[in-house]
Amino acid sequence: MFDNLPERHPFKLPIPDDVKARPRAFAYDLAYGAIYGYWKPVLAVVKNTNLIESDYPGSGETLLNYLLHKWVNVDLRIDHPSIQLLTIYGYLEYAGNINLNKESYRLTQKALALVEYAPPTSIFISYNRRQSSPFALLILNLFKTEGIEAFLDIRSIAPGDDWHGLIEEEVKKRENFIVLLNRSTLRSKYVRQEIRWAIESGTSKRVIPIFHGGLKPKNFKDDEFQELLTKNAIIVEQETAIAYESALLQLLNYFGRTP
Repeated sequence: MFDNLPERHPFKLPIPDDVKARPRAFAYDLAYGAIYGYWKPVLAVVKNTNLIESDYPGSGETLLNYLLHKWVNVDLRIDHPSIQLLTIYGYLEYAGNINLNKESYRLTQKALALVEYAPPTSIFISYNRRQSSPFALLILNLFKTEGIEAFLDIRSIAPGDDWHGLIEEEVKKRENFIVLLNRSTLRSKYVRQEIRWAIESGTSKRVIPIFHGGLKPKNFKDDEFQELLTKNAIIVEQETAIAYESALLQLLNYFGRTP
């Protein structure tokens, strides 16, 4: 099952580096699997262990396959967040005993609601290196902590790659395009081309402009890219740590993350 899934399938997303983000990531996967028929929304747990099985015949092998591929640690043990922790977070609820050895837990509405947000596995970050590199790297590291994959050219292009062709391919194939805009961003011909590719990709692509460095939408005068003003922009109101933190929280909320 696992080998046949596309590379950007939710089950193949990396485990978040931040352990605080892992319960949500695990609950998302369990809910996704239940909604799309990989397994049932009721799980069997071996008593006094953290071993999850399916409560229904025919689903156990698929669930075990997922757990083995995603949650096996360096000691070759399955090491997902505990049942107790998922229950405390409100993602699972106790549903009674199955037999002397197993008890039943069901996914809650809170867990199933996580799947309302499409997994943000397809993000391109466009920026001017001279002015926006620190902010771009901050966003990239935040996404990594949350288990979100994003493409940033300084980190994602290997030596010898066809730079121009690869950038165009990445912009066009990804579902989300974030562009960091400050007063001099659009002096870069490379950023301008990336924005063109994103807009040309069609309405299915979500474009998220982030205004920072003192630039506000009311001061955005570029005639070619006035379309950016019709998007759901994020604005860093002041050059302060609090303002940047607020912008990052808005960005996470766009992708269904609530720290």
